[in-house]
Amino acid sequence: MRIIGLEICDEGILAAENKDREVRIFPLESEGLSSPGHVFFDGSEFKTGREAEFLQRIYPRYVSDRCWDQLSLRPSELNTPGNPPPYSELAFRHIHFIWKKLQMGGQIDRLIIILPGKYLSGRYGDEEKIGLILGMAQDLGMPLVELVDLGVFSAAAGASSVGAGPSFALHVDVHLHSTFVTVIRTGQVFSRVSLHRSRVGYAQVYSELFPKLANRFLSQTAYDVTHNAKTEQVFFAHMKNALEELTEQEEVSIEMNGVRRIRKMVVTQEDIYHHLNVLNESNLNFIKKIYDEVATSERESPKHIFMTERAIRVSGLKEKIGSWKGDQIVLLPRGAATLTAVRYGLEKELETSLEDTPVTSTINLNEVGLSPTEPSPIPDCNSSVWINDQPSETSTGDRKCEGNYKPSHIVLNGIGYRIQGDEFIIGTDFPKNGFGLIIPNSIQGIGREHCSILSGNNEKILVPQNAYSTFLNTKPLLENETLKAGDILSLGSGAEKIELHLICCREE
Repeated sequence: MRIIGLEICDEGILAAENKDREVRIFPLESEGLSSPGHVFFDGSEFKTGREAEFLQRIYPRYVSDRCWDQLSLRPSELNTPGNPPPYSELAFRHIHFIWKKLQMGGQIDRLIIILPGKYLSGRYGDEEKIGLILGMAQDLGMPLVELVDLGVFSAAAGASSVGAGPSFALHVDVHLHSTFVTVIRTGQVFSRVSLHRSRVGYAQVYSELFPKLANRFLSQTAYDVTHNAKTEQVFFAHMKNALEELTEQEEVSIEMNGVRRIRKMVVTQEDIYHHLNVLNESNLNFIKKIYDEVATSERESPKHIFMTERAIRVSGLKEKIGSWKGDQIVLLPRGAATLTAVRYGLEKELETSLEDTPVTSTINLNEVGLSPTEPSPIPDCNSSVWINDQPSETSTGDRKCEGNYKPSHIVLNGIGYRIQGDEFIIGTDFPKNGFGLIIPNSIQGIGREHCSILSGNNEKILVPQNAYSTFLNTKPLLENETLKAGDILSLGSGAEKIELHLICCREE
């Protein structure tokens, strides 16, 4: 069975698949896992996703990035010949493109759509948005089984960090045009209590940063990136990439090809923090206000603050929140909501009519094999291991795990992950091929694709990309090494390192 989870927001649509209990992020674009919520229309031709995003500053009148944020039958803001298409048509063109991409991976048996809370709450607008989503699903023949809340399903992925007792938490997510803070009741059941929205999103971040960095580039290199739309678009793309890279590096270089030579400018984390200080302070005050409101209304302060990968990417926001409630922050991996959803969809059945499709903002952790407890000790071979986040009992026969046995799983914080695919990538971001292990980006010196494990010729070979922050059995790893069960891999360049244990679990 193949189950797809589709996470929709204006910052980018993300998909995961659960194919015969093998879970991974499904790449939607050739140059990235997600598909940006942009649509281009010049009166005759539609382009969507990354292709449309790259045209935004070249043909600004013909590109919309609001079709998901403003999903409705209202005319869009596009300044095209004739009547501008409604937002709903732009959204349909985008999701049609994505659906065709997903179908290339094989038959889809079940689909869970994950939506921002504003689609599923409030007295106004939600019926229209849900109706339009259901209409698109019907037109495309989607086997839709449920619409679920993004904040709740995302936070559920961090359940092991919050403990078993009932309490409250805040979930912080930054979209293109808004920042959303969801108040969630945690415990064995995660449910949404309320939703709050700030006007500060990535669009405001880009609007604040672009002119400042462009002017600085001009003063340092005598090259005006705004002299034509194409160079402006290229610089804008470099700026976005720099923001991502600065979540794990202290400085990055932005380079532009000039007429006679390459022009280069170094941007540091401190530069970005300074430029975004006002926006981050605004969002921090917004989050603090909600925190205090919960403490007053519920007579209990939220115990944890979940931050999505999108929120972490806003340079300085994590640090602002950390200076206030650092011990309460739970950092969520990219695609947390959609990865939770494809597990949730295992036991769900299709309704006879799309009109009867359930809409939920609650999840019982038992339904996705998660537990609101601290991670268990590192398992030995006589215990259960977690394979792709699904519990699976190993066989009870011979289970000698050391010696010359090749490792089958890698263990992080007591949870084992099957080493699969030709290349199993270990780093702070989701692997480009869908197979790998995500490491918290709070550890100094760990890269987005830090190292990888190659499978072939009945061997598992570790390939370091960052030799001086990769250690095998306490020794720096300077070249490729064949792994065996019992090895310990340590990652990080500072005093704090993360340990990964390689084990063999032989299944009969």
